[in-house]
Amino acid sequence: MLGDEYPNRTAIKAAYGGNGVAGIVRFPGEDIVNAFSDENGPYADEPPDAVKPFEYRGDGRAGHQQLVRGNKLLDQARCQHHAVRFWYRPAGAAFRFVTWVAVLDRAQVWAPDDSGQLRLEYSFLIMAVPSPDSATWPHHIFDLIDDLEILDDPPPHPTSSPAADGTNNTTYQDYLQELGETPNSTEPGSPPTKKARNHYQRNRKARDAVLLRAANSCENDRCTGMPADTTSDGSAILEVDHVDDLALGGPDHPSRMIALCPNCHATKTRGRHRGALKRHLRIRAAELHQQALSTR
Repeated sequence: MLGDEYPNRTAIKAAYGGNGVAGIVRFPGEDIVNAFSDENGPYADEPPDAVKPFEYRGDGRAGHQQLVRGNKLLDQARCQHHAVRFWYRPAGAAFRFVTWVAVLDRAQVWAPDDSGQLRLEYSFLIMAVPSPDSATWPHHIFDLIDDLEILDDPPPHPTSSPAADGTNNTTYQDYLQELGETPNSTEPGSPPTKKARNHYQRNRKARDAVLLRAANSCENDRCTGMPADTTSDGSAILEVDHVDDLALGGPDHPSRMIALCPNCHATKTRGRHRGALKRHLRIRAAELHQQALSTR
């Protein structure tokens, strides 16, 4: 049941049976897919978000990931609009069935395997839904789901390994050559018409551009302090936020996106004065975008 909690995967296996190691599994006798995410695990999953899409990495730690086994199960859930149980374990805590999710999209990204070598990894975009019954899902969820066949289109191999200090050969201007310097020079902000495409790959480039611009710092100039802790690769803990919600037609463009520390992100999402902060961040994101463009 939603909210079920177990100290580890061994306890979950004892309760439900099946594979106690793989990250994407079905329990014996069920058709429902389960996806497990561990904050201290080896995958670069994003933490679950109650209202916005978040990223979940595919299964497989050696060599290029393939669209088989658990990865295939997640992709079938995408095409068939089947809800997935999402289990999450924060650092130092237990595994908990935190939400049902819909699988929105799939892309390939470069990431290090257990030997430190870059390989292609599947990155699934998922989003919390109220129940396993798709009839209860908000209408905008279906606008976000790419339920057609996706042909893998790997991004170019990085010219250098990802680094916590943000050093690589890609500049903000490089990203904007593809994304366009303004939202009007790219796609309109309304939900996309379904066709053979992968909008998620484009979204990742916009997100990466914002993180490059942020240079490991919260972009809210009214920030009261970032957490002292970092991610496992040593980079700052930042959430890339669409100032105007993408699901409601906000543009998927760095000029309307901003990197926020967890405190500022929570304030923007749930704070009493979130409306005023949102208006400020809209202006702030545009200013940072213009400053980054002028740095040649």
